[in-house]
Amino acid sequence: MLVDRLAHRMALRHGARLADKRGEECLDEAIAVLKDEGYEAELERGEDTDQITLGRCPFGDLAKRNPALCNLESRFLERLLGAEVERQRTIAQGAPPCLLAVRAARPPAAPATALAEPKPPQGARVIASA
Repeated sequence: MLVDRLAHRMALRHGARLADKRGEECLDEAIAVLKDEGYEAELERGEDTDQITLGRCPFGDLAKRNPALCNLESRFLERLLGAEVERQRTIAQGAPPCLLAVRAARPPAAPATALAEPKPPQGARVIASA
């Protein structure tokens, strides 16, 4: 749940950068955003699926102790691009670089600033954040 909220906030913060982008430009800008966030991100375009290699994780050893953090980038990119993103391997699991497969990347249907905050599961305690 925390990862979803972080991904949502990242998408809100960076969504405007994609507002005037279309098609392949969206994915190029998403790579630039990841680099600005501290990742070594590289894009390899494919016919049906694009692949993003993340050679450096800004979370380092923290991700090894808390593997849920490894979902942050994929959830962030799903929200930012309106795409299906699948994590194929992670540095935290011992892979040399993290690898994400991105399918159907397109601009979001609504501006990222209009995205709804993820809802906590029913019965979950919500702790307010600043």
